[in-house]
Amino acid sequence: ICALDNEGVNQDTPALIVFTQHEHLTEHDEKPVNTDNDVGDEAHMRQRIDILERDLQFSEETLQNTIEELETSNEELQATNEELQATNEELMAANEELQTVNEELHAVNEELYTVSAEHQSKIGELMNLTTDLDNLLQSTNIGVLFLDSDKNIRRITPAVSETFNILSRDIGRPIAHVTSRFDFPDLDESVEKVVSGIGMIERNINVDGRDFLLRVLPYKRGDFIDGAVLTFVDISDIARLNRNLAQFADIVSHDLKAPIRAIRTTADWIVEDLTNPEEHGEVKSHTHRLVDQTNRLSQMLSDLRDFSIFSKSDKKIEDISIAALLADISADYSSDQLSLKVEGELPILKTNKAPIRLVFQNLISNAVKHNDHTPTHVEISAQALGGVWRFTLSDDGPGIDKRHHSKIFLPFRKLKPLEESEGSGIGLALVRKAIEDLGGSIEVTSNPDKERGSTFTFTWPAS
Repeated sequence: ICALDNEGVNQDTPALIVFTQHEHLTEHDEKPVNTDNDVGDEAHMRQRIDILERDLQFSEETLQNTIEELETSNEELQATNEELQATNEELMAANEELQTVNEELHAVNEELYTVSAEHQSKIGELMNLTTDLDNLLQSTNIGVLFLDSDKNIRRITPAVSETFNILSRDIGRPIAHVTSRFDFPDLDESVEKVVSGIGMIERNINVDGRDFLLRVLPYKRGDFIDGAVLTFVDISDIARLNRNLAQFADIVSHDLKAPIRAIRTTADWIVEDLTNPEEHGEVKSHTHRLVDQTNRLSQMLSDLRDFSIFSKSDKKIEDISIAALLADISADYSSDQLSLKVEGELPILKTNKAPIRLVFQNLISNAVKHNDHTPTHVEISAQALGGVWRFTLSDDGPGIDKRHHSKIFLPFRKLKPLEESEGSGIGLALVRKAIEDLGGSIEVTSNPDKERGSTFTFTWPAS
């Protein structure tokens, strides 16, 4: 046995065992001595030993390489083992994460079950709400027509068939393809204005002798306008009542004027019949007061008649230049009475002339009438707000106390005693009626405790 390692063979290191065969000669087996053969055998032996040494060296080198390869493989195996251990740890960590995720998914699943239950509950509530809405729309006597932003029909109520030749299968069609039973050529334009954001538009229409109030309102989704809603309310009874009231006011005004004239004439005769007016001065004074009161009563009856029939006036629509209209109104006053100033440009309105003239005429007349100095300074301006104009009229009069801001627009309400002011107090009531009949509004701003003057602000449709 030959050790390959001079420092000792490690137990884990393979060993190479070399066997050499020698002939055993006994004392009885003596061979003849042959010098030549011995020399040859020795050379052969040396050659053989050289070969064996080379083979042994090759084997040692091969074995060393094998050992190194085994050591490298061992190191690789150890590295692989470490990697496998790290991978195992990662897999264990991943497994723990998966368990955590599984628990989270389980929790999410429970939440989804809860949300699903709530969702089903909401769906049930929405179905009930939709059913309630359908029943409401089917049972109401008010015609309602829903339009989308492209003016296509989205939903209708049965009562809308009283104003349109429309069926349920017309849903989805443009409103322009459906014929109406009333005269309103600007309906399509009004819908566009409402969708653009100018607010509500109202019109009184007549369908086969019945009166309806048509409202065009915006259809909103939050703050976004996504179409329009048309409502048709039958106001035939209200219109009939208004006509009866107007007729009654007309009859009362007409029938009472005759006895009032008789009272005034009788009072004049009494004054004329007094033989000595100086001796009957008190009678004459009372008689003159009676004449004044009858004149005021006659004027109030005339104003009541004008108020009741105002809405029945001619509805002719034309282009009205506000600047020209104000110039015409101010021509009735001298420079000592009125100083009118216009701020900016005034519009040209497509409207009925009578009501807009009445508004400006009464506001200016009140400013001049109730001012405590002359001339009265009035400033007028206008501002476009979508499809309407906002007018502002300011004066430099004594102002109006806040307590009376709402009362001044009521019929026959005056802030001063009858003896101290002219008129019957119907002017501002007519102004408000004219403005509100077209869907506008009017308000007054005044604080006489801080500064003089009053400011009236009202809106008027551009067309």
